[in-house]
Amino acid sequence: PSGDALAVVSWLEPEGGHLWSVPRDGGGPSRLSPSPRYLSAPAWSPDGGRIVVLQAPVSARLGGGTQSRTELVWYPGSGGPFSAIAPSNGRSAPHFERGTADRIYLHGGARGLVSIRWDGTDERQHLLVTGFTAARGGSPQNASWINVSPACGKALARVENDLYVISFTQVGSDPPTVSVRNPDNAAFPFTKVTELGGEFPVWSADGGEVMWSLGGAVFRYDLERARIVNDSIADASEAASTDDSVDEAGGADETEEREKGLEEYRAAEVRVTLTESRDLPDGVLVLRGARVVTMRGDEVIERGDIVTRGSRIEAVGRVGSVAIPEGAEVRDVSGMTIVPGFVDAHA
Repeated sequence: PSGDALAVVSWLEPEGGHLWSVPRDGGGPSRLSPSPRYLSAPAWSPDGGRIVVLQAPVSARLGGGTQSRTELVWYPGSGGPFSAIAPSNGRSAPHFERGTADRIYLHGGARGLVSIRWDGTDERQHLLVTGFTAARGGSPQNASWINVSPACGKALARVENDLYVISFTQVGSDPPTVSVRNPDNAAFPFTKVTELGGEFPVWSADGGEVMWSLGGAVFRYDLERARIVNDSIADASEAASTDDSVDEAGGADETEEREKGLEEYRAAEVRVTLTESRDLPDGVLVLRGARVVTMRGDEVIERGDIVTRGSRIEAVGRVGSVAIPEGAEVRDVSGMTIVPGFVDAHA
C-alpha cells in the first residue's frame, strides 16, 4: 500500500511456487512463503501487514485440478507460515476498499462482488453486473470480474472484454443489479472506459484512475479528467443548440463546426516496445519418424523426414526419400505429430 514493494508469485515445475516481496527500487526479492505452493492473485492488506492470496497444493496444479482444492489464505507481510481464511468456493481476485480493512472483497462469480471477514465468515453481496444476451437468447451474461475501488462508491467490472466503471450505493442487504446493456435504463450510472477491450485491469491506489493493457499498449483512464472533458462537451453542445444569435439558415452548419473541435475523453495510451535479438538456430537438423502434416492439400506422411537448415525447412518426405546432408544431426521423433506454422503466434 505504501508503494515501496510489490507482492508477486512465482511458479517452477515440478518444484512449485512461492510468494515474494520485491522492492520497487529494484533491490533483491524476499521470499515470504516457507513451503512451495501454487499461488495466485496476491493483495496487500491496507496496513501492509498481511498479504491475501489464493493457494492450492503443488500436486493439484501438476494434476490440473486446482479448483476444488484452492483456498484463501494470508501470509505475514514480513514472511512466515500462512493462516487459512476459507475455501475459495469459486471466489477470486481478493482486494480491499480503503477504510474497511476488516473485510476482504472478492469476485464471487454469479454472486457478483462479495466480501467476507478475515475468518471467512459473514459473506455479503454488494453488486451484481450483467451484460449482453447471447445471440441464441437466454439470460444476460454476468460480469466475469468485479473489483471495488479503493475509494468508496465505485466498482470496475469486466463484461465480455470491455471494462466499465460503475457508481453504486447499496441500501439494505440486497445487492443492486446494474445492466450495461442500456445506460439510460441502468439502475446506477456507469462509464465504458475501453474502446477495443482491456486485459489485466487495476485501480490506482487512490481510486482516481483505471489502468489496463491490450496487446503492446498500456492505458490509463483518469476519471476526474474524463468527467471535466465530457461535461464541457455537453455544456458546449447545449449552448450551441440554444444560441438565439445564430440564424435559422446558418445555425445547423455553425453548430456542426463547433462540435468538430470537441472530442470525448479517451484513455491515455503508452506503447510498450521491447527489442531483443532473436535466438536463430544454425546447422542442419533432421527430424525423423514423426507423423507429418505437410499442408500440401490433405497429405499426411505417417513416417517422415524433415530436414531443416538454420531456421528454414529444406526438405520434407517419407523416411529415406530425401537426401540427408553430410554432418546433419538426426533426431528420432517417432510417435510425435509435426504441423508447420505454429511459431510466434502467441508468445
